[in-house]
Amino acid sequence: MSVFVVFGPPCSGKTTYVKEQMKSDDVVFDYDRLVLATSTRETHDVEKHVSHNIIMNYRRALIDGIERLPASSDAYICTRYPSDYLVSLLSN
Repeated sequence: MSVFVVFGPPCSGKTTYVKEQMKSDDVVFDYDRLVLATSTRETHDVEKHVSHNIIMNYRRALIDGIERLPASSDAYICTRYPSDYLVSLLSN
């Protein structure tokens, strides 16, 4: 099992890349898509949406659960920028 962090600005191809790479039993955290799914936004605005904290809690739960994934599964984290906090979560 591997964890891949795919990062870049909105609309840079992160989601497309992951869709091309992933297998059916992989999991994906995609910040931009979650903002769109949890709001009425139709574009990837730079400012944080009010759902940001909820989405970050979801990311933490996903990262905490990675070790319970089947060995054949991979995890993809799509984000705009790999913050020091994200790197520290993945380093543990």
